[in-house]
Amino acid sequence: MSTVMSRRLDELTAAVENSVVFWTVLAESRSDLVSTAPGVRAFNGPYTCRVIIDDPDRARAADVASIIEQTSAPVTVEDAFGAVDLTMLGLVPRQLPVMVREPGAPAGAAIPPGVTIETVVADDALAIADRVIVTGFPVEDFPVGRLLGPSLHHRAEVTLARMSTDADAAETVGACIRVPSARTDGIYWLTTLPHARSRGIGRALMNDALQSATQPVSLTASRPGRPLYESLGFRTISQSNWWTRPT
Repeated sequence: MSTVMSRRLDELTAAVENSVVFWTVLAESRSDLVSTAPGVRAFNGPYTCRVIIDDPDRARAADVASIIEQTSAPVTVEDAFGAVDLTMLGLVPRQLPVMVREPGAPAGAAIPPGVTIETVVADDALAIADRVIVTGFPVEDFPVGRLLGPSLHHRAEVTLARMSTDADAAETVGACIRVPSARTDGIYWLTTLPHARSRGIGRALMNDALQSATQPVSLTASRPGRPLYESLGFRTISQSNWWTRPT
């Protein structure tokens, strides 16, 4: 294996490790079931079943099948390594880029006028961040108030930020989650409400997260978000297969 390929595999493994940390903490905050099989982590609740392939050499489609056959909730299997073929289980894949960047905000990064960023520490702020992410991202499988468990903002593994604009209205229009783990900081659900887009809100949230990071930052990009991340210096290291049940 070349040096470049070895580096990318190491970065990808670190990103997947971070995803496991995030989904473990999130599942525990919601009292969802957390289970394991060789090369596989599963997080099963009433609104979603998330499966992560975390060891491509050990993961088997049969183990994934035994997990997802126990749920009627929407299923997402996240396979950043391309290790398993799940078409025989009736799942269909789409590819999303896994991206990484060194820490530190770009030169000249600034928060737009009239905007503040704060870390969520209070229960009411958690509820607001939940609403912003569910409706703005959107996270379609979850009703408002059920995505972020009530203890999530008290977990040391997670930093949940929300962005407010228009000080007089004190309206929260953006949010994101940063998860520092052993080798990378992961960014999840970077969200701006539709009426506040194209105002630099998402960029400011990312700059704040990058400035706070002390190690490489990883994320899985949606199609709308990828241009922003590329403009901030993120580079793609893999195309992750996300397997879902067709609707």
